[in-house]
Amino acid sequence: MSYSVMFALLLLTPLLFSLLCFACRKRGLSATCTVTVLHSLG
Repeated sequence: MSYSVMFALLLLTPLLFSLLCFACRKRGLSATCTVTVLHSLG
């Protein structure tokens, strides 16, 4: 993998994470969202 791709992934990961949590909070499922994200990461 090239450095530019790794750099892009490093930038996009927190962005996607915050976007997911924001969408889940709007639905009132922040706790469930956090658990789901943690499971998908782990």
